[in-house]
Parts: sequence; C-alpha cells; structure tokens
Amino acid sequence: RSVKEIPGVGMLSSLYWLIIRGYVSEYHELQIIHHKRFGSMWTSYTGREMFVCLADPDLIEQLMRQEGPYPVRVIMSAWDDYLMMRGHSKGLLTQTGADWKRMREVLNQRMLKPREVMQFADPLNAVVTELMGHVRARRGNGAATAVFPLPDVAQLLYRFAFEGVTTVLFETRMGSLEETVPKETQDFIRAIKSMLSTTVHVMALPRWTRPLLPFWGRFVQGWDVIVNTATRLINVKLAEVKDCISRGQEVRGEYLTYLLASDRLSLPEIYSNTTDILLAGVDTTSNTLSWSLYHLAQMPALQEALCREVNAVVPGDAVPGIDEVARMPLLKAVIKETLRLYPVVFQNARCIVDDGVVLGGYSLPKGTNLSLCQYVLSMDGDVFPNPREFQPQRWLRGKKTHPFAYIPFGFGLRGCVGRRIAELEMHLCLARFVKTFEMMPEPGAKKVLPKTRGVLVPSTPINLLLRER
Repeated sequence: RSVKEIPGVGMLSSLYWLIIRGYVSEYHELQIIHHKRFGSMWTSYTGREMFVCLADPDLIEQLMRQEGPYPVRVIMSAWDDYLMMRGHSKGLLTQTGADWKRMREVLNQRMLKPREVMQFADPLNAVVTELMGHVRARRGNGAATAVFPLPDVAQLLYRFAFEGVTTVLFETRMGSLEETVPKETQDFIRAIKSMLSTTVHVMALPRWTRPLLPFWGRFVQGWDVIVNTATRLINVKLAEVKDCISRGQEVRGEYLTYLLASDRLSLPEIYSNTTDILLAGVDTTSNTLSWSLYHLAQMPALQEALCREVNAVVPGDAVPGIDEVARMPLLKAVIKETLRLYPVVFQNARCIVDDGVVLGGYSLPKGTNLSLCQYVLSMDGDVFPNPREFQPQRWLRGKKTHPFAYIPFGFGLRGCVGRRIAELEMHLCLARFVKTFEMMPEPGAKKVLPKTRGVLVPSTPINLLLRER
C-alpha cells in the first residue's frame, strides 16, 4: 500500500486543530487524540510538510534499525531559514550527511565516553553546592526547622541548568545563582522560551505570513540573543587560549579548549555546535528536575524512601559522585519515570534518505518525514500500566519494557550527544536536593499540567514549600 492510503488529517485540518482549536500548546495531547482515532500509524501536517506519525515501539524499532551511516532528522525549515538569513554555519541539530558525522565523532569524544564524562562531576557538584546555598538563603532569618516557600521552581532550575552547561562548555562561572541574576542570564532564558514557543507557529504557518504576524520576529529575536550569548562566551575562551599560547603556557581545559585545540572543526562549526549544545542543555535539565521535585513533594513516602537511599550511600555531609549515583537505583528510577511522563522532546523525527522502507504494510518512499510519538507511547497503558501515574518503582521491578517504548534521548547515531552529562547533572542535583530539604506542595495548589512550547514544559509555575533536614 502507498503512503497516500495511510489514514490521517490533511493540511487544512491540521491547521484547524493547531490554530483554531488551540492545540498548538497541547500538541502532545493532540497526538493522543489522533492515536485513538487512527491507530498506531497516521499522517498529519506541520505547515506544508506531511509527517507519517508512528506510535508503536515495534514500528519505531523497525525504522531505527534500518538507519544508515547518516541518519537525518526532519529539517527544521524555520531554523534553517534563520541560519541562512544570518549566514551562520549549521551544527549538530541541523547538519546532515558526512559533515554531520564528522562533527558528531569529534563531540562524542568528550560528551559520551564515560571516562571523559567523569571529569565533569566536580565542576557540576560545585554548581549544585551553590544551588543548595541559594535555596537555603531563601529561608532568611527563620529557624533552621522553619518552612519556607520556593516559588516557580522551574525558573530557578533554569538558572541552575544554565550555570551548569556554561561550566561544562566554557569552563567558567556565569553567576546565574547569585541573588541578583545577571542580565545576560535573564535575557538568554527568555530568548530560549521565546524561540521555542514560536517555532511551532513559524513552522505551521506559510512563509508569506511572516511579515504580517509577530511570530517570525520573536523567533528571530530569540535566536539572535542565543547566538550572540554563545558567541561572546566562545570569544572570551578563545582569547584566553590565544593568550596562553602567546605566553608559552600550557593550554588547559576540557570541552571548548579541546574543540579549539583539536583542529577538526572550523571556527564557525565550533560556534554553531556550542550554541546548539547550550540551547539543548538548559531545557532538559531544568524541566526534568522541576517535574521530579513536583511529584516528590506530593508523595512523602517516596520522598523519604529516596532520602534514605541517598543517605545510606552518602551519609553526613558527603557529596555524591558518579560512583555513588551508580548505587542509587531509586534515584535513577525517579529521573527515568519523570522523563517517561514528561519527555522534554515529546516527539522525535526522521526523514527517509535511502531508497524507501516498508512500515506497517505501507511503502514509504525516499523523502518521507516521520514523527516518532514518544509521548503517545509513554501514555499507552498496554506498554506502561497506569500510564498517567508517577510510579518510579515500575523501573525497579525487573520487568523489561520494550527498548523503543522509552527513548527520551533518541537512539543510535543521532541520539542526544549530551545525554550522559545531562543525566549526571540531574542525578547529582536531585540527590543533594532530597538530602538537604524536605519538600511539600503549596497548599491549595492546582494540578500542574504539561504544555507544548517546542518542548514539553510546566503550563503553570510549580510552587513548593521546603524545610531543611
């Protein structure tokens, strides 16, 4: 059967659901609706681009196992338009083919090898220590056992994540967790939110609407701030390296210093790839930690069990590292369950670049765009019993889950290059948070639901009450 025979929604119907019905901010739930209506394979449109949507782990595995040496994500046309307009080089998020593979091989050396990732534990723990001090200061002059509010957890954790990723990338501290937040940090966080929230609009709407509607202008403005921030930070590091060389001193450093010294990426490629990682490194960490704290505050028994686990491995004032985290199965299960229930990237995408494939009895030709609906899989009761319940214990029972029902960091050659560092940062932070503070929900607070803002984020602020342990 041909791709035209796959059931689904047409271009105008897709636009109706997104814009008129308002599912542009609930795109993840729209996929649930389509899944119930059409089954595990259907078509929908984003702008003029048709996507074949897959919501079956067997189909996704079949697709992923057939990927060649240069797997291609669906081209983010709006992102490409911006890069071309500004004359910027492409990075990992948008590059394809042999150039993508060359970049990926260079970045893998520092980002994915366990031995290399270990060197980031101490710098990240220093950022976690500063976060704990910042939260403790919110108590003010109250007694050590006093309960105090921590409003808008996600906003604070955005600052933490920005400080963490800049520490890894630029080997420098930005002061994001100081009492007065630097303007550059505030502008960068706002820019990410603006760029991601307008991405869906500029992708869904025709290009001719860009001068008429505000979305493209906001999108470009957000990207400009992101790129300019990354460029400034790279230039500072580049000047430091050149100064060391001119003085005949040894050049020391990790990620960015390694890239500058490796001579395998051009300077424009270093700018673009560092910008991509800076962009991707903030949302995943901050949102996942926010949701984790939200659920732990509502589940005191689970919170206490996790606290006991952490204290058993790192008693007293000891600080966990990579080896200690490896002995905390419940901690890892909490993060895993959070990423199941709230996958930051709620859908992955691929484009068939070879001679075509057959999936679900349909022949998909070269150039077919596919959407891998991770959120739909996470809400499938046949795969995950009681799917809308937060149950970290499901990962501890020994029952094996289909490996392609849970791929929050993607899979294979185009899987998330920063996965190991992101997981390390989240594990270190959550372990220390639970060890240091008891968390409680804000009295009378309504349930916080996720919304689509390019990625999946809390729809309303997560406000907590804390008490130091």
